[in-house]
Amino acid sequence: MSEQKVIVRDFPLRAGRTLYSRLGDLPLITAIVALLLALLYSSRRSRV
Repeated sequence: MSEQKVIVRDFPLRAGRTLYSRLGDLPLITAIVALLLALLYSSRRSRV
């Protein structure tokens, strides 16, 4: 019952590029810029 074993498996590597390797940080940067623009717009709108 308390015998220790190591399970070894081979998994095939993916072919092609991942989503992150294609887009990089662009989605994150776009989301941050959109958030900052929305905050800027809402703060200007609340003053008027």
